[in-house]
Amino acid sequence: MRITRVVSRRTWGIAGAGVVVSVVCLALIRRSVGTDAEAFFGNLPSLLTGGAASFTVLWAALRFDRSEKLRREWLWIGFGVSAIFIGDAVYAYLEVVAKQAPWPSIADLFYVPSFLLLGGGLLVALLGFRDSLNIKRPLAVSLATCALATVVLWTSVFWPALGDVKVTLFERILGVGYPVGDLWLLAFPAIALAIALSRLGGGRLAWPWWALTAGFVGIAVSDTMFALMQNADTYSSGSLIDAGWWLGYTAIAVAARPVVDQAMADILVRTT
Repeated sequence: MRITRVVSRRTWGIAGAGVVVSVVCLALIRRSVGTDAEAFFGNLPSLLTGGAASFTVLWAALRFDRSEKLRREWLWIGFGVSAIFIGDAVYAYLEVVAKQAPWPSIADLFYVPSFLLLGGGLLVALLGFRDSLNIKRPLAVSLATCALATVVLWTSVFWPALGDVKVTLFERILGVGYPVGDLWLLAFPAIALAIALSRLGGGRLAWPWWALTAGFVGIAVSDTMFALMQNADTYSSGSLIDAGWWLGYTAIAVAARPVVDQAMADILVRTT
């Protein structure tokens, strides 16, 4: 598996665009509090950054030869990010057009499967290196990291949320399920993969996976805060925690950028 060796200007451009969109929309939200525009600008960055991430990943994955291992793992990841994007689009319609923000909502039918798709892609990628790398130590480090995070979140977030009798049992389980899924289905394999690859090529093979991990961490933080704020009935689109989702999607698109370059390189090789 080969990945572009350096961070290109286009990669920095994707990162910069995601940050600019997030900052501009946060500013517009602050100027439109209490109006219909608040919900619009609160959902816009998710659609822009999530759409860019899903398009970038799938575009690259589909251009690899069917025999290339990168195609399979990035297709899983691309389908997972696309599921999140569709969920965001459904939620945006409910809030902006239908003037409602239910929790749970039909959008969760897309959010929940995204964990299995994204986790499956990361697991396929990690297992693809088991013959050439010792993945036991990275798995142990990632296991310890996620276990510690679970303990911290259990005492400060999960247990209080599960004990909140003001909301239904399903809402409590779903609210806790998102950050748990972020930790164990996404962060766990992503951290192990990034650590395993950090020794290859002076770390050049690892940085896209670290970017992917950073994206999942941002999403996990926002999922956790979202669950807390929903239980406290204090969440509204455009809250500062939404930036974790926006920047998380941006990081995923950044991670996929070198895969795009490699896909184009493979096309050139096959056509010459």
